[in-house]
Amino acid sequence: MDDHTVIEAVIFALKANRRVQATDLAERALAAGHSHPALHHLRGLRAMETGRLTPAVEDFRAAVGLLPQSAELHMALAQALTSLGRVDEALDALRAGADAQPGFSHVWIALARAQTDRGDVASAKTSLERAAELAPGDPEPKAQLGVLAARRGDWSQAERLARAALALDPYRPAALRTLSEVEMRSGRPDLAVARLKALLADGSASMDARRLAQGLLGDALDRQDKPREAFAAWAAGNAEASELHRRQFAGTDLSAVFDRLRADSDACLPWPSEAARAPGAVAGPAIGHVFLMGFMRSGTTLLEQTLAVRPDVAAMEEQEALTLGVETFLGGADQLTRLRDADEALLDRCRADYWARVRGFGVDPAGKVFLDKNPMNGVKLPLIARLFPEAKIIISLRQPFDVVLSCFKRRFSITSYTYPLLELETGARFYSAYMALTHAWLELLPIRPLIYRHEDLIQDFDAHLHAVCDHVGLPWLEEMRDIGARVRAGQVSSPSAVQLSQGLDRSGVEAWRRFAPEMETVRPVLQLWAERFGYAP
Repeated sequence: MDDHTVIEAVIFALKANRRVQATDLAERALAAGHSHPALHHLRGLRAMETGRLTPAVEDFRAAVGLLPQSAELHMALAQALTSLGRVDEALDALRAGADAQPGFSHVWIALARAQTDRGDVASAKTSLERAAELAPGDPEPKAQLGVLAARRGDWSQAERLARAALALDPYRPAALRTLSEVEMRSGRPDLAVARLKALLADGSASMDARRLAQGLLGDALDRQDKPREAFAAWAAGNAEASELHRRQFAGTDLSAVFDRLRADSDACLPWPSEAARAPGAVAGPAIGHVFLMGFMRSGTTLLEQTLAVRPDVAAMEEQEALTLGVETFLGGADQLTRLRDADEALLDRCRADYWARVRGFGVDPAGKVFLDKNPMNGVKLPLIARLFPEAKIIISLRQPFDVVLSCFKRRFSITSYTYPLLELETGARFYSAYMALTHAWLELLPIRPLIYRHEDLIQDFDAHLHAVCDHVGLPWLEEMRDIGARVRAGQVSSPSAVQLSQGLDRSGVEAWRRFAPEMETVRPVLQLWAERFGYAP
């Protein structure tokens, strides 16, 4: 069978909506020595879907090499590279796609997303403006430009862009979010409530748009001081998301995994001290290394943004750079024993991979204090202590009831970590398992972390920030008091950082008390941690 016949068979299967058959044909054809960009593209997509990211990159590179003028192939390559944490390479692929097909608006939108993830919001704005110019009838560029305007606190511009996007598509999720935020921040939550209720009653919105609308409706009702109705709206949106993702995530019980790790924590003893590290171990490029962690919605963004304004600090927002170490040591039986007894050569490979991934995420730590902020790093403390015994550890605590409620209200992307947060009961159990494991590690490992309460930092900002600087070994800088500077300058990719644009926000302190009846079912679990952390009953 010649190349032409093979491609005809693959295209026929795709047109008949038989993609599995088309991919099977593509794989057999490639194995038989045939070569065509469509064959590599199909095999790469299957590799992506099954989590085989490196083979996917290889196939997409081969497809791009055969058809470099296809922006879609460059976009597929960029997606695989991003999943591997190779963000700089992904950006290069998207730029190449934009150069190859400058009139293809979707590649500019994809490039803008990658630039936003890198924190290069100014370039993202330029890319989105290009996409909007190329496709004036597409609501997405306008909606995303509205998101960027809201993120830097330009609410009038955000409203104009969101309305323009909604005029083209009344269910566009990004525009709905932006316009609702504008209305709530300007004291008009009634407008958001009316529009969101009408959208939900219409019934034709996508599942993602419905979930977003339910969550935003809850936020708006909360602004109207209707906590019971607000909670019901959040719960409705979460229930739809839970059902949508049940098959994918319901079988993954991370709370049980954390409980088993805690039960096996005695395997950490005796743990090597800092002095046990081999003298020839590879040093990292940073002059200081800090891991900032705490359960999701515990206030780590506030401290991270405060420190990131400094020229001598390089910060990385919630990216996973410990991948090789996790894959090597934190899976399977006797994992902690293997980690404890690992030789320096293997540990050095994991260290080198970590720093390569950090640079791949677009962060240059050379000659600076490097801040790795990742809420879930608490469960990886043995790995961190073994790979980087000299690193400083900072842990943020927040009133447990506020944490679990805030996670319940938040419209996270659904992953194995965020799926349990869709219900209060599973969220509280997940929180408790995380905290129990983290504190078990703290008792066993030779580390001396700085543990602070988010509320204390808000209450006496200067005093607690001085303590943080002393712990990290940084001098005081007056610029750190302007916690919203990077947000207003459009240098922050995290949507949660928008809350910091106007300074310290005390509205979330003890916010759970307005929802005390709804949280009664999780009180026995959370009260134990609230008392342990010194919060009033």
